[in-house]
Amino acid sequence: MAGVHPTRVLVALCVAAWSGAIPAGAQEATGGAAAAAQRPKVGLALSGGSAKGFAHIGVLEELERAGVPIDAIAGTSMGSIVGGLYAIGYTPAMLRRVGETEDWDGAFRTPVARSELSPMRKLGDGRYLLTVPIRGGRVELPSAFVGSQTVASILSRLVWAADTARDLRRLPIPFLAVATDLATGTAVPLDRGPLSVTMRASMALPGVFDPVTIDGRRLIDGGVARNLPVLDVRSLGADVVICVDVSNPLAPSDSLSTAIGILLQIVTYRMQESTNAERSMCDVLIEPDIRGLSSTAFGEAEQWIERGAAAARAAMPAVLAMLRARGIPPRAPRQDSVPVTPDAPFPRQLTIRNVVIRGDSAATRVMSVVDLQNKPMGADDAESLAARLFATGRYTIVVSRPAVSDAGVDLVLDVLPANPNHVGLGLRFDSRYKAALLFGAHINDWLGAGSSFSIDARLGEQPLVQARYLPAASGDHWLVRALSASAMETPLDIFSSERAVARAQVRLISAAAFAGTVYPANTITGVQLTAEVGRTSAEIAPIAIDAIRQTYYTVSLLSWTETFDRVVFPTRGVSVFAQTEVARRAIGSGADFSRSVLDVEARGPVHERTTVLARLTLGAARGDDLPVYDRFYLGGTIMSAVLPGRSFPFAALEPEARSGRALQMAEVGVQQRLGGASFLTVRGTVGNTFERWPTRLTASAYLGGASIGFGVLTPLGPATVTVAGRSFDTRPRVAAEFGYRF
Repeated sequence: MAGVHPTRVLVALCVAAWSGAIPAGAQEATGGAAAAAQRPKVGLALSGGSAKGFAHIGVLEELERAGVPIDAIAGTSMGSIVGGLYAIGYTPAMLRRVGETEDWDGAFRTPVARSELSPMRKLGDGRYLLTVPIRGGRVELPSAFVGSQTVASILSRLVWAADTARDLRRLPIPFLAVATDLATGTAVPLDRGPLSVTMRASMALPGVFDPVTIDGRRLIDGGVARNLPVLDVRSLGADVVICVDVSNPLAPSDSLSTAIGILLQIVTYRMQESTNAERSMCDVLIEPDIRGLSSTAFGEAEQWIERGAAAARAAMPAVLAMLRARGIPPRAPRQDSVPVTPDAPFPRQLTIRNVVIRGDSAATRVMSVVDLQNKPMGADDAESLAARLFATGRYTIVVSRPAVSDAGVDLVLDVLPANPNHVGLGLRFDSRYKAALLFGAHINDWLGAGSSFSIDARLGEQPLVQARYLPAASGDHWLVRALSASAMETPLDIFSSERAVARAQVRLISAAAFAGTVYPANTITGVQLTAEVGRTSAEIAPIAIDAIRQTYYTVSLLSWTETFDRVVFPTRGVSVFAQTEVARRAIGSGADFSRSVLDVEARGPVHERTTVLARLTLGAARGDDLPVYDRFYLGGTIMSAVLPGRSFPFAALEPEARSGRALQMAEVGVQQRLGGASFLTVRGTVGNTFERWPTRLTASAYLGGASIGFGVLTPLGPATVTVAGRSFDTRPRVAAEFGYRF
């Protein structure tokens, strides 16, 4: 096939498979179809078994090495993934790489990567300890512990262009996956594409992953009905069957400590009777050793593969004896069915004629696809596109796949609308403001199709009620419009000579309208009009002073971008916030002032466990009418949740220990992951506040400090203890916080 472009070969193969032009059992690339047609067919039945299914890869390695021909494959659950990939052209070496390098554990985690979240969604990211869906004013329980988006993305990327096949019996090796009908509990053989969808249905473990709907039937893991698909591989024309069974025996009750483990045990009850019947129909049975490793040990793929290889070597005399008895000669090592790249059995890119979103007619309001038409696209590009659409929160699942027709190749995004409305609960504690609770609700389409409305109420020493409304938007570079309103109260300590001598109490009610754009993808830039009513009262020792009430209007130009890989202990990315705000009596404001602030933070890995960080904060304000809460404050370990852009952390100082009309601060540090979910962070900070912007830089005008913090991620959120000081001869400051910040 020298000189033939891989993409053309693949498209031709896919069109042929779609149209039925490839004869069943076609294996021209594996030793000759004519010879295969004249001898008994060899089938391979691969059982389910979660992570144990990686053992199938080791079995395939040994069967390849011995020249055992495989003419048909049927798989259940994990067996359907290994078998399906082998059927479309993956070699055992490629399968080994898939098992050892893919993040299979990630299939059991929340699938939304922060890099795919829109800036507006990042504003509320990492605030809630718990969220619960609501519909019609009632709490709605989810259908599964884990969404299926991550596993769907993995499977779509692995099969990519081969996902165009309609008839799985006409793949290079005829293939069939087994699922279970949720309504009847009966086995459902799946021999029609898309391949990635049939795989996902076959492994939809009840309660863990969402059921998959195919032809009107809701399907779950095939292991519930038939975990060892011997009958199914015989239906593909196999005369003799080699079975690989990694089924779990029933485990002792005292060994079950996880939700997944308990669910697997429940599935095993039903599975055993069917498996025993299927095993009796095997010509050769290969049983890898499954002792000592958990069914959920996806990170131990290499061990599982070696166990499968060892079991196959032990069974090989019986396999070869069976082949000789049936007159089946060995074949040369199998070649890939189409020209391949070093890592995948299909071209890396296809030219996409059009992008089609199926399942939601309003999807183009969420994301524009016009600029993606008539462009080369690879599996990673398609996966990223699906992730962006999924990250809007409006869909339970978004699956990408190419679809071949006579006109060319379309990229299809199959979406299933979700119920994105939810209520949330947050909980945190910190040394300065003590305990706080957060109650929130998010509702889509309530105030118009495509709109979103959210409201949060914080209870504690800094009470805050905040509501935000976003009208419908379209495209990735849309005009962003937002209306917001808030009411808050917070104490402000007033310091003199390192001691708090007074406390002001600030109450602030505000309403704002914002209009801007999202460009580039992670940056919001625009203009904001704000109306605020502020009331400040204070107590100085036992003497109270009258409250000061101010009403003013401001115009702001602001820009914000954030690309951190995670909310807590990020290892890479940047955050940039810039704002210039002006209030003028000439426009009816009750105050005359201006203020500007720039806050930049960057993080980057220098080693697998080591991250360097840097931060620069600058601020300047002018005007005699500047409210006390619009001054710049410096001190503490966390940024104020209710006075963003005004109060900034300096761990070696008490919260709000410094205040002024100007601010300069720089910080560098190192974050070290100690192992698991624990982190150690060391920082050095230099900065101060001033009543006017300093014209000369002198060392004596700045304060220096250092801090060391130990943090750990817990199921209820991060917990951190920080020790900081400005010199070795003074008592260090100790601060603690627990829970997500809000």
